[in-house]
Amino acid sequence: MAFLLLYIGACGLAAKYRLHRSLRFMIGALGIASGYAGLKLMQLFDPVWFTISPFLLLFLIIFIAVGLLGTSFSGKMCLFLIGICNGELLYELIILPVSGAVSIGQDTFLDFSLLGMGGFRIWGLMERYVNFGNAYGKPSKNKQSRNV
Repeated sequence: MAFLLLYIGACGLAAKYRLHRSLRFMIGALGIASGYAGLKLMQLFDPVWFTISPFLLLFLIIFIAVGLLGTSFSGKMCLFLIGICNGELLYELIILPVSGAVSIGQDTFLDFSLLGMGGFRIWGLMERYVNFGNAYGKPSKNKQSRNV
């Protein structure tokens, strides 16, 4: 149920900010979904490549990719949530013949989404703090009138 609420909420937020009309957003969400599913499949079938925590490595790769693709705070959040939700659906669709059971939205997925939302909130606060310092740190230049 939490998976559906996250997915519906992210789609609603994307519709509110009209992000779904952007080709960049759609291609980014497709790339994040395929990267998420691909990395989870690689963790499943070839775990030797992951010397550190697979969860942390997957999170860092997806987080940095979304941070580079997203334009605003709401865009990053929507891109992250839609991308990982679609990636989770794709992953479960691929391993369904092998596992025989569908388990969408397990605890690790919810931990992953919460960690991502918290990380992007901190990222947004840091951007706001830097922009606040830039706006008030520079002396203002008065514009002179051309009518002399």
